[in-house]
Amino acid sequence: MPQMNESAINKSYAWCRRVIMKHSKSFYAAFSLLPEDKANAVYAIYAFCRSVDDVIDEHNDLQRLDLLEQKLKDLKGGVVATDGFWPALAHSFDLWELPYGPFFEMVEGQRLDAGFSQPSTVEELERYCYLVAGTVGLMLLPLICDRITDEAKQRAVSLGIAMQLTNILRDVGEDKEKGRTYFPEQMMAQNSLGPDDLCIENAQSETFISLWEELGQMAEARFDEFLDNTQWLTADAHRPVVLAARIYREILGVIRERNYDVFSSKPYVPALRKQQIISQYRSPQPHSREDTVVSGNKGKP
Repeated sequence: MPQMNESAINKSYAWCRRVIMKHSKSFYAAFSLLPEDKANAVYAIYAFCRSVDDVIDEHNDLQRLDLLEQKLKDLKGGVVATDGFWPALAHSFDLWELPYGPFFEMVEGQRLDAGFSQPSTVEELERYCYLVAGTVGLMLLPLICDRITDEAKQRAVSLGIAMQLTNILRDVGEDKEKGRTYFPEQMMAQNSLGPDDLCIENAQSETFISLWEELGQMAEARFDEFLDNTQWLTADAHRPVVLAARIYREILGVIRERNYDVFSSKPYVPALRKQQIISQYRSPQPHSREDTVVSGNKGKP
């Protein structure tokens, strides 16, 4: 990678920090607890993901997505764009040896949204969740894990999918306005629901609650699986990553407290509640390298 100006890198990291502070207070609250060099890399990764998501979610602009993908290809080839998050991301790739594959898969996932088609099955939904969120877990692995094993990859992907399922359950009304229904067709048919039935008038109906809870329990199972097996995380990453998972999981509880109203406004975890979750954190017991290598479920994520 060509030598980059230190001032430009620092300005780019500051730009990325502002992006995550603006768009994800939950992630910022958790990952700002990392050592500064790792936190900066997380901000750069988040800024990339946010930019890729926004060009489709906000503008549905495939040309801009293609341009982002080309800049990513250029970066891989040693040519660094000078705008926005690119200098910070390039520095993070060099410093932490981040894997390029998940970044390109993230772009592929956004193309699915550009030509949106409701998933037919849970398997199709999980594939989508992997592309747009499970990949983020893989991007972060070099920052949160000393030894990247198949188990660590599985855990990271599973957490990403849990978070994306939570996004889907939180954004039902918002997504409907964009013409998107992420609940699989098979699940909706089993609950005798169609896309037009996803409305505030039905928020407390037994059929909608049953549908919502089916995906909600899938998300919670993945959160629980992750939170029960965190010994592979590095000591400095354990607290931030676990808190990110716990805060995000709390969104599901907030929605239940709102009687499943995901239509009138976006549910969020209040700042005081986040602080309570952070203050209740307890450091894990020390563990050996052997524990990290052999523990965990080897099943499919």
